[in-house]
Amino acid sequence: SVVGVGKPAEMAGGISEALITTAAGLIVAIPTVLAHHYLSNLADKIISDIDRACTEVVEALEESANSHNTLPLGSENLREGEEENVPISVSEEETHS
Repeated sequence: SVVGVGKPAEMAGGISEALITTAAGLIVAIPTVLAHHYLSNLADKIISDIDRACTEVVEALEESANSHNTLPLGSENLREGEEENVPISVSEEETHS
């Protein structure tokens, strides 16, 4: 008999169990890695779309703020140099008159 070699029948059970465990691990791991890859790419695309939309909004706001041709809301009927008088609050007496 060779020294260090166990009985083949006893080793076969352990090897079989190891192969089954490995196969089960791969059955779980492969779809999980594929799903992770898909969802990561989807998240990156969504983040990119949000970033692009935010950039467009900021650019539009900057363009609006830097535009010299814009008038405050409601001021289209005012003459040059005239200011709009808007009351801060209205009392009850003023609403009934």
